[in-house]
Amino acid sequence: MKPATPHRSTLSPSSFYSIRCPRCLWLEYWHGIKLPANLALQLLLSRLQEAAYDGVTSKVISTEIPAGKVAKYKKRFTSQAVKVNGEETRWKIYGEIDLLVDHNDGTYSIVDGKVSMKKDAESLIDNYWTQLEAHRYIPIPRQPEKFQEFLAKFIGIIEGEFPESGEECDTCGFLEKIGYQY
Repeated sequence: MKPATPHRSTLSPSSFYSIRCPRCLWLEYWHGIKLPANLALQLLLSRLQEAAYDGVTSKVISTEIPAGKVAKYKKRFTSQAVKVNGEETRWKIYGEIDLLVDHNDGTYSIVDGKVSMKKDAESLIDNYWTQLEAHRYIPIPRQPEKFQEFLAKFIGIIEGEFPESGEECDTCGFLEKIGYQY
């Protein structure tokens, strides 16, 4: 059931939420199986948000960011190999930078805009901390040890054998109801 090579060769920070269901995560990385997301509205709002911040000073985004100018960046990157317990894995993190702040002191910050129904910053951070930590976005407090533990668990799931479903996975529940055979 597990192919010789995975369907995907990189870890996507947006897939970090899939860890809620080990089976769905495993199927996505080894077989490319996942339910399509309807992100048309979210994508539109995200692009509008990025356009609104393009060219403004960093203080418009947050007073905690050092002085500088924001530029829409939209560049993709691939990290070096992720290490788990000091050992290099086959996995690299792949992502896209939305906005870049060119600070007056010659340094840069990466800004990742989020479109969400969350009302407070703490619940947003709770939802997105893995993605934010993966890209080292500021101004959240960094959690490198916690992120290394998360990566070890995440890679452990996708490198392991076919796992059980997550306890409350709607996707697996639906597939079981219609009699889908893995």
